[in-house]
Amino acid sequence: MCRMVAFAGYCTVCAEFFSWEELSQELSCLEAKNNGVFGDCRKGIQVEEHEFDQECDACAETNAADEGVEVDTEESYPDHQPVENKKGRKTSPEHPHGAERNRKRQRLS
Repeated sequence: MCRMVAFAGYCTVCAEFFSWEELSQELSCLEAKNNGVFGDCRKGIQVEEHEFDQECDACAETNAADEGVEVDTEESYPDHQPVENKKGRKTSPEHPHGAERNRKRQRLS
């Protein structure tokens, strides 16, 4: 018997019912695989429906403009300018020794 796993649910924004085609799966049994067509077997197709609530594509596009990540630039934090340490490497003011202090050194035997 072939299995079809379908995901359906309600949009969390507009509350309309949708089936999520991207998540659905068609799992063919051996007989259907040998015949070359999903569901072409004596026992037919068993459909499993799972609840899956998520924003629909239309609501996700509408809300996409509201979401975003603000990129921190040097203009956002003018007092956090890089500082040169003794070796001439630029580091942040919070960590004047930079990452070099935490690095493991290779042993030469």
